[in-house]
Amino acid sequence: MIDLDIVKGDLKNVRGGWVFLIETSKEDRLSVVLGVLKLMTEVNVPAIVLDAHMPYVQLKEMYENAGLNINKIFVLDTMTKSKNPQVVNSARVAYITNPVALNETILSLNEVLQMINKDKFVTMDSLDSFAKYSQNTDFAKFVHSILTTIRLNGSGGFLVNVAGEINDDLRSELAQFVDKVVHL
Repeated sequence: MIDLDIVKGDLKNVRGGWVFLIETSKEDRLSVVLGVLKLMTEVNVPAIVLDAHMPYVQLKEMYENAGLNINKIFVLDTMTKSKNPQVVNSARVAYITNPVALNETILSLNEVLQMINKDKFVTMDSLDSFAKYSQNTDFAKFVHSILTTIRLNGSGGFLVNVAGEINDDLRSELAQFVDKVVHL
């Protein structure tokens, strides 16, 4: 996993409602996501992961192989249900119809955030993957709604983006929505 010393000093801010945009390379994206989850769950802050990159079963296996406590991670999976409509939500995962179901994602996130009555944080682990499924204006509104939902529920978060994968205008707009941009 990648060393996240650059954000360790800001952990109190994440707990206080800050949201970071972390930009990284394709090669380091997974390591950054796992590092963020490890960093936060090790200080006993539950994670809610919005994912448009891979199905929950693969995420769960990856988290367990990385030594993460899966009991501190809840996933909003936007990939599985489109291929397997009969899949049923469980204690650690909610299945969203597909990555384009932006309103469903926001409503599900709000429900999960309200269920957890303590410090928590949200990681959107594949900002660029979500962007590929959306129009730029819809996507910017979607991210703004996600961030508003996070903050209204007293949470903080990390948006992870592969540098260069979304256009510069959209990236600039998204950077205005967050409290800090970090390049790893």
